Amino acid sequence: MSTNGDGKTIRAMSLWQPWATLVALGVKRLETRTWLPPSDLFGGRLLICAGINDSILKLFDREDCPEEYEPLKRAVRRSLPMGDTFAGSSCLPLGRAVAIVTVDGAFSAPRALEEQPDQAALGDFRDGRFAWFFSDVEALKVPFRVTGKQRIFNARLAS
Repeated sequence: MSTNGDGKTIRAMSLWQPWATLVALGVKRLETRTWLPPSDLFGGRLLICAGINDSILKLFDREDCPEEYEPLKRAVRRSLPMGDTFAGSSCLPLGRAVAIVTVDGAFSAPRALEEQPDQAALGDFRDGRFAWFFSDVEALKVPFRVTGKQRIFNARLAS
């Protein structure tokens, strides 16, 4: 595992659930942001952390889940081992590191979506956004607690 030289920290990014788990499962290969990754992150390893915000998961719990979230909800149900019994806010880790990925590159979000149309329900691919390409996904067998931050930050690895 590539770290920041001291063997104890790694660069990290927080994602809300269910997107963090979809990355850990290798289903979500593109992460969309309004900003490009730092150039020194290309080819490097990045810790994916599930943020503590569970507002999207709570929408899934509702009978009247907003229509715009239905494609994401279907993608989650297809991808998770519990399938149609997905319990929304109660079953995915929050505030924990869930995977380590390699950042392979970044392109304009619309261009990335043309290359990988199966990712449409898993990100915001509007003009002006960027899609980060992830590969070499290593799901963590035991997610560990991380205090997330916005943008890229350094996180301590679990012992």
